[in-house]
Amino acid sequence: MRILRIILLLIVWIIFPPIYIYLIAKNNKIQRKLKIVAYCSLILSPFTLCFVAAIVLSAILYQPGSFSVNKIEDAIGIDLPLFYETNQNNINYNGSDYNAKVILVFSETGTKDIVDQIKASNHFNLQHKFHGSNEMEWLKSDTIFYYQIINDLQESNITGYWIKTDSVTYKFYEPDLSDIPNSSILFHEGYNVSASFLIKDRKLEFNYYKY
Repeated sequence: MRILRIILLLIVWIIFPPIYIYLIAKNNKIQRKLKIVAYCSLILSPFTLCFVAAIVLSAILYQPGSFSVNKIEDAIGIDLPLFYETNQNNINYNGSDYNAKVILVFSETGTKDIVDQIKASNHFNLQHKFHGSNEMEWLKSDTIFYYQIINDLQESNITGYWIKTDSVTYKFYEPDLSDIPNSSILFHEGYNVSASFLIKDRKLEFNYYKY
């Protein structure tokens, strides 16, 4: 009879740990120390291992259908107003690479708020010729300014800055800091960010390329 109980506990331990916990907890013949060992053994239960593996695999394979607005704010260095209309928000996957395109429309008040933030942002409308990885050109130029820009971008956790292209358009621009993406230089990641804010349409167009 004792062997049958042990076999039953083993089967339950393998296929459904909650019942195993219940049976151990209700058994007054098992010492407290042995109960603790029995509870800890659940970590190695095939059910527990499969459950954890399924969660990890789901997290790895999970591909959201839309791009996070919080991530947009982080990428362009702007706090977006709470109220907006989403015209488009989709992600196209190619294996682990993807391209996200988002179009948001704001109110007049929200538009003014965004424009004010853009104008107050670091290096707004900076007009400077960067030389990428061309060391000879940098020797002739101001390398201190180059590294200042890099430090500022790293501290702000962004890959570029805003420029005004005409009276009604602002663009988030990634300067050519090298012949590889700025994200690789600054954060050791692989992605590109581009964005435009159209005042007349009160519209933010955002693109994110991850590879």
